[in-house]
Amino acid sequence: MRRAQARDEESFPSLFVERLLLSGENPVRVWREHRGLSASELARHASVSSAHISAIESGASTGSTGSVQTLRRIADALDTTIDTLVLS
Repeated sequence: MRRAQARDEESFPSLFVERLLLSGENPVRVWREHRGLSASELARHASVSSAHISAIESGASTGSTGSVQTLRRIADALDTTIDTLVLS
């Protein structure tokens, strides 16, 4: 079964959940590291620049998240949804 189809059944380590929900870390960075990707690998898979990934992860990008189109490509590359990348 493809991961996208089994997304609801995917389990996550407690450290991942803590980083994502409690620590205030950037969700794109947490997901990227959870998937075992470097920033440059994510940039390549999402067809955006490494600098843009860095800006999003550091909060320096406009609105600190990036455009909807960029987030969609990043979410697809991370095999997750946009909603999980814009947690507040």
